[in-house]
Amino acid sequence: MTMQSHIAPAVHFEPFAGYAAEELAAAAPWAWGICFNAACGARFTPTRSWSRFCCAGCRRAFEAECRAWGARAAPGLLTHALLKRAKPASDQAATCRAARRHVTRIQSDWRDYRRKMEAAR
Repeated sequence: MTMQSHIAPAVHFEPFAGYAAEELAAAAPWAWGICFNAACGARFTPTRSWSRFCCAGCRRAFEAECRAWGARAAPGLLTHALLKRAKPASDQAATCRAARRHVTRIQSDWRDYRRKMEAAR
């Protein structure tokens, strides 16, 4: 028996910047002209209205950060999505709540990590 590596199918996901464009225009989590890479924070002159990074290296660093934190969150996100319609008081409902708590914890940890990176620069 041979082992196959499974790769996620090519599925189109609308980028968050497009999905929440109106909301981000009203209240973006980044400051205009300050690099969104928590380890950088350099002031720069954005060339486009959606520019968040001072250079390609900072954009790549942020994408790597997202991949690392996303890999931690993915099992909980999927578990929550699969079990969110479970019958109340069932084992599946308890697992769904645990998945939601786990994702919330990862969000808090990531926020705290970014704050520490910003403070260290």
